[in-house]
Amino acid sequence: PNLGQYESYINTWHYFLKNMKAFLEEQNNEEMAKKINLYILKIFFEEPYDNEDFYTQFENRMQRMQQILILGGGAAGLAAALAAAQTAEGRAHITVLDKNAKVGKKLLATGNGRCNLDNRDITPERYFTSSPKALRRLLSAVDEAAPLAWFESLGLYPRADEAGRVYPYSNQAVDVLALLEHHLSRLGVEVRTGCTVQNLSQSRGGYAVQIETEAGRETLRADAVICAMGGDAGPQFGTDGFGTRFAAQCGGRMTPLYPCLTALQCAHPRKSLA
Repeated sequence: PNLGQYESYINTWHYFLKNMKAFLEEQNNEEMAKKINLYILKIFFEEPYDNEDFYTQFENRMQRMQQILILGGGAAGLAAALAAAQTAEGRAHITVLDKNAKVGKKLLATGNGRCNLDNRDITPERYFTSSPKALRRLLSAVDEAAPLAWFESLGLYPRADEAGRVYPYSNQAVDVLALLEHHLSRLGVEVRTGCTVQNLSQSRGGYAVQIETEAGRETLRADAVICAMGGDAGPQFGTDGFGTRFAAQCGGRMTPLYPCLTALQCAHPRKSLA
């Protein structure tokens, strides 16, 4: 076993052991506490127990790992976390931060709750744009990423309707989110909700991200940060424009935002046009 595979279990055991150790010390049963430490170290770290405190070993191991923060727990953030975990293969501790009470809130609403994953008939000619060349590069990058093949590798079986729109076979967005959450847990990715990002700064040692939680303000250190906080569409799901403002605050180059999927209101509507 390695730390990446079992990190979610280690986090649980870490919490359990802190409480168990306090209880055993109250009972003056230090020998049993030492045996528990030995057992956990052998299973999860493949290291013999020594006189150094178990929790110190745990923290030292965590500090030796690369720390990667994903800002945003939407579709892009969850996909980025999985990609990072798959690439790191246990050599990094990856944390997803989201301000909502649960990740994937907007994902559950896509496709009217069915989760529209893709479209079989996406071509540059179907878009209206002032930069066809940039559009072709964008669509080409999506094709190279092969999103449907990636979903299938996770165990999702998609299907297309008569219009070419691709959905999970169950037609349930909740199944897509459950699948992503399953793999996040399997790969040891930590998910923290109720966290509002306040500031991001860079130094020679990496990055510092300030977040606000119910418990107060906290600063997290990271070797790499991925921003996936969305745009300005769907404030009821948490994408209220903060992501773009935050990107500008961090030095990102911004261009004007325009709606890409919106209703058209007519002064004199005609039913025949519906």
